Amino acid sequence: MESGRRAHRVNLYGQSVDRECRDRTKPSDHTGRAGIKTGMGRMKRQTIVLIASLFALMGSSVALFSSIESRDFNLRGYENPLNTLDLPYRIPRFGVNADLRQYDPDELRRNLDMMRELGVVWIRQFVDWADVETIPDEFDWSVWDQILDALSDYPQLRMIPVLVNAPDWASNHDCIGCTFDWSVPDNPADFARFVGEFAARYGNEIHYYQIWDEPNLSSAWGGRNPNPAHYIALLRSAYDAAHGNDSDAHIIAAALAPTVESGPRNINEAIYLRGLYQLGLKAVSDSIAGKPYGFNSPPDDRRIRHDFLNFSRIITLREIMLEHDDSEKMLWASSWGWNSLPDDWGGDPSIWGTVNHEGQISYTDQAIRRVYDEWPWLGGLLIESWQPDAEPDDPIWGFALVDTMGEPTPLYNSVGNTISYFAGRATNGFYHANNPHAVYHGAWTVSEAGADIGWVQDSHLTFDFYGRGIGVITRQDNYVANLYATVNGLSANRLPSDGNGNAYLALRSDTLTPRLKNILLADSLSLGEHRLQITADELIPDEPFQRWPIVGFAVSSGDLGRSYTGQITVAWFAFSVSLIAFAVSAIQFKWRPLHSRFARLWRPLNDVSRIFLSFTASTLLMLSLLATWHDGYPQFFKREPVQIVLSLLTAGLIYWHSFGLLFTLLLAGLLFFIIYNDLRIGLLLVAFWSPFFLFPVELYRFAFPTVEVMLMLTFTAYVFRLLTNWATHYRNGNQSSPRKFETMRVKLEIIDWLVIAWLILGLIALTYSERRAVALTDFRTIFLQPAIFYLILRYVQPDIVLLRRLIFAVIAAALVVSTIGIYQMLAGTFIEAEAGARRLASVYGSPNNAALFLGRVLPFLIAIALVFQHRKKLLIAMLILMTLVGSALLLTQSAGAIFLGLPFALITVLVALFGRRSLRPITALFLLGLLATMIAVQMPRFERLLDLTSGTNFYRIRVWQSAEQMIGDHPITGIGLDQFLYEYRGRYILPDAWEEPDLSHPHNIVLDFWLRLGVAGVLYFMAAVFFISRLLADQIARFKLRTSWNLALSVGVAGGFVNLLAHGLVDNSVFVIDLAYVFMLFLGILATLNTHTDARTGRG
Repeated sequence: MESGRRAHRVNLYGQSVDRECRDRTKPSDHTGRAGIKTGMGRMKRQTIVLIASLFALMGSSVALFSSIESRDFNLRGYENPLNTLDLPYRIPRFGVNADLRQYDPDELRRNLDMMRELGVVWIRQFVDWADVETIPDEFDWSVWDQILDALSDYPQLRMIPVLVNAPDWASNHDCIGCTFDWSVPDNPADFARFVGEFAARYGNEIHYYQIWDEPNLSSAWGGRNPNPAHYIALLRSAYDAAHGNDSDAHIIAAALAPTVESGPRNINEAIYLRGLYQLGLKAVSDSIAGKPYGFNSPPDDRRIRHDFLNFSRIITLREIMLEHDDSEKMLWASSWGWNSLPDDWGGDPSIWGTVNHEGQISYTDQAIRRVYDEWPWLGGLLIESWQPDAEPDDPIWGFALVDTMGEPTPLYNSVGNTISYFAGRATNGFYHANNPHAVYHGAWTVSEAGADIGWVQDSHLTFDFYGRGIGVITRQDNYVANLYATVNGLSANRLPSDGNGNAYLALRSDTLTPRLKNILLADSLSLGEHRLQITADELIPDEPFQRWPIVGFAVSSGDLGRSYTGQITVAWFAFSVSLIAFAVSAIQFKWRPLHSRFARLWRPLNDVSRIFLSFTASTLLMLSLLATWHDGYPQFFKREPVQIVLSLLTAGLIYWHSFGLLFTLLLAGLLFFIIYNDLRIGLLLVAFWSPFFLFPVELYRFAFPTVEVMLMLTFTAYVFRLLTNWATHYRNGNQSSPRKFETMRVKLEIIDWLVIAWLILGLIALTYSERRAVALTDFRTIFLQPAIFYLILRYVQPDIVLLRRLIFAVIAAALVVSTIGIYQMLAGTFIEAEAGARRLASVYGSPNNAALFLGRVLPFLIAIALVFQHRKKLLIAMLILMTLVGSALLLTQSAGAIFLGLPFALITVLVALFGRRSLRPITALFLLGLLATMIAVQMPRFERLLDLTSGTNFYRIRVWQSAEQMIGDHPITGIGLDQFLYEYRGRYILPDAWEEPDLSHPHNIVLDFWLRLGVAGVLYFMAAVFFISRLLADQIARFKLRTSWNLALSVGVAGGFVNLLAHGLVDNSVFVIDLAYVFMLFLGILATLNTHTDARTGRG
């Protein structure tokens, strides 16, 4: 080989190594840079696709929810007669409230003439019992004989007597110094006798009777506190008396006044109506009534809230009727309208609000049209006042159709024009087969049961209606007959056709058994007059039984929900597509680099900074949600339906001009990221927000307590971490269960089994709870979600530092509750109890609830102070907190907390820490407590502390007796989750406990477990007490060897648990949201400390 020649190196495969090396320098560098650029480009594309799909998902979500929300909001109360059987049959609607007693005979006839010309059908007239029967069994009918004699010449006018006001001899007037309109009879039988006499005398002229007026107001109830049970007794006796003397009697329950108050002097009409139904209203009434005054809002104001008065409010009464399967009764608007007074009005102000004259005319016209288009369930529509029999300065004149001089007002003329438009037409609603718009030809038999086909083969009928759609309500059965239908001479467009193109309806039922069906005959007609013709063809005419196949007719002015249906369908499709796109792009996306970038921002923060940031974000999130979703539904959903197309095209960005919504989403994202990086912070937030459950935030149509929002974020973050790990491993090609896939790594302890049993028992009780909706809420908030909190706590395997922080989060919540409560007391906001006692309630609706929560926290403050008494700063902090929380607890004036919960918790803490050495301080505390009790019983709140015949003690004993009766009827299963309130006030309340009907639990821990969960619940309770007590005793004995946070937490749990048991003897125990979370926190601490045996985990 020549010396100047380079050796040519080859590898094992005979390939040139030099060439290979050269290939790995320049070409490989170029390829590497290209690979990096390609990877970065792919990453950018993935990011763009992910963000685009996310925006599409958010936009389609907004579009979907806005369409559904808009439909539900705008169509609440609306029913299409073609789609239901749950409607009453239509009657003439228009009427007035009038006092005909004020007129002489000539004036009476003049006013009756004016009413006839206006189109009035109903005259609602108060009949004062006290004027008719001033002496028992002596009746003066002269006034009513004269009025009804005059009315006999006006057959189209029908009087509805409103029977009210007991004479002096029938009522003891026990409300001294009260102002009221009518006296209430002491004995309903006296009133029933009067009603029977009235019906017997005038039963040929009158068939509609209304029993009392506004019994939910004390002013109409003899100055007494209104009570549904008392009114039901009055109504039942009157119902039987009227029907007994007038076979055609139609009893209208008293019209309920709209009020935002919940008692005791005035009761919200929805609450009152529910109470009536629970006491048997359905069986003793033929119609229900309300008073939908417009107040200051137009008739198209569709807000429906407990604390807001408007025309739409009557819908809540209809919804309650539906809840109690009473949908086929009419709901009357016994009094309604808008009050309008002159600009220079000098009389009393209107209690009904006020609008200008133009507004009154316009609103009244709109309201009538809305009723005819949307509310086929509404019966009579009776304007508040024809011509009041009142002083000229009475604001009732603001409703008048006839002025003080007897002349028609502008409102009279406007109402006449509107009513004439609908008069004589079969418009939106159900019509009985026997109605003036239907004409029968041939051999038909028409009765209250319906119309029956005769033997003549060409029997037919015509029905003239005004609308866009028509249906027939049929009674189908196992027989052979057909109805052939045409509309305006053309075959009905929603029926099948025979071989000759004739639209027909077969009357044989699909089950071969009798059943009612609302059959759609034709729709999509032009709005206007139409004629339906039905020809009957009974193929077997000799059948012996009458079938009454035509029950009635259903007329629709058009399906108002149709436009929303198309929008929602498109939105669902867009949502589904964008969800799939987002899921696919999320799976393909490389999350780890992105997470690493955020983590670099998060890691430098210390624990204090992270917790502070989390609590700040959660507080701002709650405030932002409250600002964005107020008035019961999201403001950004209040858009015109046509904007749905734009929202889909722009991914919903047009809805983001609301800063509140954008801020809410940003905060939610920030909080989610924080919790995602550290699940422990989510647990701290849940613990802190647990007592604020009475201040829910609105998410779409649903209200969630803040603690529930925090738990959802925490649980979602946990699940998202699992999915992210799975997606990353899947993306990298490892489709088997990845090694790093997070799973539960905690060995199950006895406490874990207690939580599992808690969930199972709740689920079983849910299956047999009668009122499923409230039971499901109870299961979700009391059983499932606190259990999820416990499971996440066990999953993160907390050390003593986390347990300590969780307790301090609860202490911080107690501090906020106490501070708010004390401030409210200083500002004059409190609950006034017996003898004017002022009680602290803070963020709760009841002082007792505040005391229950604070009583769980105080033992921890005491235990920490005693365990770490050598650490002065910590001791001083605990003493300050004890002073604030203890003062708030005392200000609740809760007897159960002060005389049971707190003393037994304090004794438990002392015994746990000092053993026999605690005897002296306990004795001293006992003597001090005895002295304090002697002083307390001199105070108005506690002066009847030992009196079992009145006050709180009396009602506690009565509710326990009622609970025992419930257990006697349901010994094995109990009554189910959150059923006590309804069973108690609806059936089991004792007669002498009627003043306290709204008790939601039996005020005893054993009875509560038994009634909610059955015998298994009692066994669970006994087992839980046994195992928890044994674990606590073992832990305290083990940790007492050294000063440690383990010891402080164990003793605190012991004190809190004894507080739960002691206070639970006379009040709630764990079946409130905050108490359920605290209970689960107790169990989590117990289970964790049971595995923390070495000193380093809890050294002080």
